[in-house]
Amino acid sequence: MWNNINLLNRMTQYLLFVAGMGLVMGVCTKIAQLEIFSIKEIVITGDINRDTKQNLENVIRERVRGGFFTIDLDETKSIFESLTRVKMAHIRRKWPTTLQVEIIEHRPVALWNDIGFVSRQGNIVVASVEGLLANKLPAFRGPNHAAKDILSFYLRAKYLLYQVEQEIARITVDSRYAWEVTLQNDIVLRLGKERQEMRLARFVNFSKYALGDFPEKIHYLDMRYEDGFAIGVKG
Repeated sequence: MWNNINLLNRMTQYLLFVAGMGLVMGVCTKIAQLEIFSIKEIVITGDINRDTKQNLENVIRERVRGGFFTIDLDETKSIFESLTRVKMAHIRRKWPTTLQVEIIEHRPVALWNDIGFVSRQGNIVVASVEGLLANKLPAFRGPNHAAKDILSFYLRAKYLLYQVEQEIARITVDSRYAWEVTLQNDIVLRLGKERQEMRLARFVNFSKYALGDFPEKIHYLDMRYEDGFAIGVKG
């Protein structure tokens, strides 16, 4: 081999090429780490809650690391999506020194057990809901595994009750899986452990007779009877 001049020349050229590539990679790494390639601005967009914005700022300050070229976008995405209210984060670089972050939050449909809210997907999110939104949302109470069932029922019940100009203030499911619906006028509909939607539909069909002329005196309507209902009055 040592007498083969052509082979020796090719080996020398190969070694020089490898060494040169190593030098180029080293230079590129050093350049990427220069201050001129650091991230100067992180732009956050999306309809987000005030608490989420504060949490994002804390995370950016404490956990996000890397320059414009060296930052790990997948890891940064995972960090943002680990925040309680964040459903999804989209991240991209914008030349020369900006990171753009679009945040999609879990949107509350109802308050849940005084600890958070139920999202549109039926997920329980342990986070506060404040202000006017909190006053507008219905309240769900029940075991955690029932959250999606309650949400599904609520969406159908909302349409049924709209026909008689009634709205839901609260849905309660107890440990025996017995359901109660409290209307905005504080009347409680006792729907029991089965056929809740059918019993609610019966209330809608007979609401004119069930509520009568003095609905403010009614405490509850027990819809668990096969052929009718029972009325409980206040006091």
